[in-house]
Amino acid sequence: MVHEKDEATPHNTSLDPHLLTMLVCPMTRGPLILDDTTHELISPEAALAYPIRDGIPIMLTDEARPLEDYQCQEYLHQLQAKKTAKKSS
Repeated sequence: MVHEKDEATPHNTSLDPHLLTMLVCPMTRGPLILDDTTHELISPEAALAYPIRDGIPIMLTDEARPLEDYQCQEYLHQLQAKKTAKKSS
């Protein structure tokens, strides 16, 4: 089931950064990437984008949007760059 945004209703999609460090994909148990543009948590390994509604991540696979292969590759590159930057620190 996919919920469409109601354009008339503003959505608070801010997410506590500490919460983001604790969340993992329910399918793969892998890391998630916050996409501020789409207001979603991305699991490149599962090829799913979990919506954030009113600041609450909806971590249900039935609510997630499937990603295309090229999108997964882009997010995987971001994740790898983040890991590399963390090691350099």
